[in-house]
Amino acid sequence: MQEYILYSQIPCEREKQVLAILAGLTGVQPVPIHEQVLIYAQVKAPVVAVSKKVKPKPQQNEGQGLSYHKLWREVITKEDDTQEVGDWKFRAEQTPEAGSMTLISRGVVEHKATEAELERLKQPEWYQFRRHYANSGDRFIFGNVIIRIYRMVVPMEEGVNEGLIEATPLPIEGMKLVDASGSLIVESLVRVATPDKTNNIEDQARKDKPSVTDSAKEELMKFRARMDGAVDLYAPDRLALDTRARNV
Repeated sequence: MQEYILYSQIPCEREKQVLAILAGLTGVQPVPIHEQVLIYAQVKAPVVAVSKKVKPKPQQNEGQGLSYHKLWREVITKEDDTQEVGDWKFRAEQTPEAGSMTLISRGVVEHKATEAELERLKQPEWYQFRRHYANSGDRFIFGNVIIRIYRMVVPMEEGVNEGLIEATPLPIEGMKLVDASGSLIVESLVRVATPDKTNNIEDQARKDKPSVTDSAKEELMKFRARMDGAVDLYAPDRLALDTRARNV
């Protein structure tokens, strides 16, 4: 899957205003979101067997090409204050591609985490746990554009890293803001399930049509133009979103 993304940041004083603008644009009220996120750094890459006659070899040299991987799940707090949690999802993001100044473009692998993946994340020879946080805010959908406005929160008590995969998520009252000012991150993105591939034998009529990728980018940039003056969406430095694990 490929994601095309733009970001912004707004002060807490503008939260209600921006939510109202987006509700008017999309014609729907925001959907509350609360996502628990666990970050793990690869210690070594999995071994891949090329064939029965070839000795298995690691995907990357040890210490090179290692990445941060995420587990995340949705957490819904009901009216009686009980929690309903979704399944863990495994997410691996590539460092954004170079060459694009107008938007962030990155490859992403995301799926429901398997039991084998959950077990491997617990093994110190494969992964080191790095961070536990949550994204708390609201979500809108506008065509194919997903808009999320959220704050990042972390546990008030640090150092409780064991058993997080099995444990009940902390309530929002047990977490604190990463940014004490209360500012919010605005994220708008479009996802393309399968990036376009060159096909030398496709007919000319098909070539003349815009690709799925181009259409996704165009839709995101049109949304940016619609929000101009209300929320200034931009592409940050791609290396600020670097997912390569170092000093592991």
